Amino acid sequence: AGTFSGAAASTCGNCCAAGKFSLAGSTICTDCSANTCTACTSGWTSPAASSSCTMCTAGSAVQTGTCSQCSAGTFSGDAATSCPTCSAGTFSAAGASTCTPCTPNTFSASAGSSTCGACTTGWTSPAGASACTQCPAGSAVTAGTCSTCAAGKFSLAASTVCTDCSAGTSSSAAASTCGNCAAGTWSGAAASTCGNCAAGTFSGAAATTCGNCAAGKFSGAGASNCAAGTWSGAAASTCGNCAAGTFSGAAASTCGSCSVNTFSLAAASTCTNCAAGSTSGAGASTCTVCPAGSAVTAGTCSTCAAGKFS
Repeated sequence: AGTFSGAAASTCGNCCAAGKFSLAGSTICTDCSANTCTACTSGWTSPAASSSCTMCTAGSAVQTGTCSQCSAGTFSGDAATSCPTCSAGTFSAAGASTCTPCTPNTFSASAGSSTCGACTTGWTSPAGASACTQCPAGSAVTAGTCSTCAAGKFSLAASTVCTDCSAGTSSSAAASTCGNCAAGTWSGAAASTCGNCAAGTFSGAAATTCGNCAAGKFSGAGASNCAAGTWSGAAASTCGNCAAGTFSGAAASTCGSCSVNTFSLAAASTCTNCAAGSTSGAGASTCTVCPAGSAVTAGTCSTCAAGKFS
């Protein structure tokens, strides 16, 4: 075997050439069929009449006796007999030796993907993701990740930006809404807290500014009426007592003078009539008793006429 002869030969010919073979009594050498002489090692192949086997390189595999390129979504190393499927979160082009992880903010949901899809707006993913995650309310996509909104801002779910709170509202960090400022406080836009109105000023809920208290009102935080017997000018933080000889009702901007023949002490809400036999001028804090020999006449002390006494 391995030699041959023609008709009437006295000797056999040289051994068959590489890639050929013969059986005993052969007249010719025959080409080796693929993989039928000495079988190629797994993952290697040879064509007919080959003297050696060739390794299938990475990105291909032995399929029906030849090295065939792996299809997109699969891969192989050297000397492969099959092309495994890429797992979810990875992808490959045709002829790939490895599967490539999806980049951040892309994904592949199923095995055998040839590409990765982009995450929907307001959703993110890390590298190698099989799904994207929605950014929750109070955060927004910043540089490819979900970042918490700062105080004074807010967002709904799946937002790409955090929005400034409007004037008259405020928020802490990671807020999904902005809350109205309470009465007696105020804020500008993008406020993290509402500030108290200054003394002598006031506000209702959700105020952008504080207004001055009207005359006759005061405030420490929110406007209140001055009590009877007190008064205030505009933007007052306290109410002052009316002086003796004057008076006021509630919410007064000034104190009025007591009329003739009445009087008052300090902080009076009304003036008191003078007792019988006594008088006072306007704005008096006391009444004066008419002296002997006189009497109250038309609101004043008048001297008794001749022939009279008091």
